[in-house]
Amino acid sequence: MKKILLIILSLILMTIFYWAVDATIDYYMFKENISYENIMFHELLNKIFIVICFFTFNIVYYFLTKKASKEIKDKNRFINEIILSVNEGVVVYDEEFNILLWNKYMEDTYGYKLKEVLNKNVFELFPDLKNTEIEKNFKRALKGEFVKTRNIKYPYRKSGDIIVSQSEVCPHISGEGKIIGIISIVKNITEEIKQKEIIKLTTIELKHKNEELEQFAYVASHDLQEPLRVVSSYCQLLKEKCHKCENVDDETKKWLNYTIDATDRMKTLIKELLDFSRVGRKDEPFEKVDLNEIVEEVKNDFEILIKETNTIIVIEEKLPYINCIKFRIRQLIYNLISNSIKFAGEEAPLINISFCEEKGEWLFCIKDNGIGIDSKYYDRIFEIFKRLYSREEYPGTGIGLALCKKIVETHNGKIWVDSVVNKGSLFYFTLPKSKYIN
Repeated sequence: MKKILLIILSLILMTIFYWAVDATIDYYMFKENISYENIMFHELLNKIFIVICFFTFNIVYYFLTKKASKEIKDKNRFINEIILSVNEGVVVYDEEFNILLWNKYMEDTYGYKLKEVLNKNVFELFPDLKNTEIEKNFKRALKGEFVKTRNIKYPYRKSGDIIVSQSEVCPHISGEGKIIGIISIVKNITEEIKQKEIIKLTTIELKHKNEELEQFAYVASHDLQEPLRVVSSYCQLLKEKCHKCENVDDETKKWLNYTIDATDRMKTLIKELLDFSRVGRKDEPFEKVDLNEIVEEVKNDFEILIKETNTIIVIEEKLPYINCIKFRIRQLIYNLISNSIKFAGEEAPLINISFCEEKGEWLFCIKDNGIGIDSKYYDRIFEIFKRLYSREEYPGTGIGLALCKKIVETHNGKIWVDSVVNKGSLFYFTLPKSKYIN
């Protein structure tokens, strides 16, 4: 189209120029009353001028079309290089579904070189594709539709291996707007599907292992309680009997007290371990809970300890309602406040509870003025049975914060700490605002 316009424009300009020159010469000859011989000379000049214009036009046209042709070739070469090197399969078919282009991705993926498939009918080359969704989509694309296919399995490789692919097929439209074939963009997702299957199977297996582990911890903790209760009961009876006997020395009494203390600690440990194993079980329902009531209940639990230690608990503003497992959130608040009182510094414990809203979730903070935590232990304190201090310095089982972490994660939240040694700690945790929690 551009070439035709260029030719017409050149002819128009040449004609205008010729008329202008011819009119100028006629005017001059008429004004000067030039003779017949001069008129004949004038006609000869006209013919020579026409010949010159003709050759000039052809030379200009040649160079212009040569330059345009070179630009078109360079552009086509550039497009072909992109198509051949792109990291997806590109196949171009004519109206009879003969292969006109087969890029390097297709060669590497399916094992066929371009020379093996060029100008061959795809359904003759791959008979398994006949009467399939692929053939239907090709025919739809030839009618002008854009079609997508996903997770299609065919023995499409030269080696006969099964390959899983997804593709997009669209009509190949010429410059005149006519459909002259179809273009197919193909992606091999075999490895992606395999990885998804592996992840799925691993997830299922991991879920079963976790369930088995939780069940084991529950059964083991539950079954350990009975023999421990027997040991503890007989130790108490033995202690009472020792008090009545005058010939029992102090060392025997001390050993007996050690045994009773150890059994009490074991009972507490088993109880907390049993509780830890139960967190996240499906039989614990979510419900709408007022956190202000939870905090008040916990404060009542610590009423005597709060008076003895002169603890002050400040709630900056009214806490929100949340969807949660009420008993578990009560445990969370209980453990965090308990730690703030237990790990107090020289001053009376001051505990500040605050919250804010962030990106569809509640962010809570429990701040204290206690002994603080070194930053290198920020992760360690949330691991089960990991203690920073001896039992003699600060009593406990080492399960409290691990339980807090598991409770928060069960509610699709996160928990972390920020602290300065000898100045206090800030325990942050998030809980979703959503009504429906997975």
